[in-house]
Amino acid sequence: MIKSALPYLTFDGNCDEALSFYEEIFEAKVVEKALASEYNIETKNGEEMILNAILLLGENKILVGDKAEQYDGLGTRMENGGQISIWLEIETEDNLNNICKKLREKNCEFLIDLHETFWNSKYVKIEDNFGIIWELNYQKN
Repeated sequence: MIKSALPYLTFDGNCDEALSFYEEIFEAKVVEKALASEYNIETKNGEEMILNAILLLGENKILVGDKAEQYDGLGTRMENGGQISIWLEIETEDNLNNICKKLREKNCEFLIDLHETFWNSKYVKIEDNFGIIWELNYQKN
């Protein structure tokens, strides 16, 4: 019945900056990006906005875009935060440590510091500079 489910992250006009951030921190890849100007859509402030983009994290896709109210006549109010986070399974402990180091350098908020868990992993929970919450887990053998 359901073919797939993908998270969709919405940004407040800074989606392109967020994509660059995720490419740097997680070595993610932007595999598709649709800009408002490509579809002759004018934005309220005249700045370029991302209508939709696909971010590849490992083999997983996350959809992203700037909030619709940035475009004339579309959308509703959006607030940062919410009841959702993104869980990433990290391949190695070194990868996890490197990601955490990069996130600290970017002054992201560590909601739960990197620690050993009762489920035999190393885990950290972070809110990035765009209000997105990431849960990073390295599962030990």
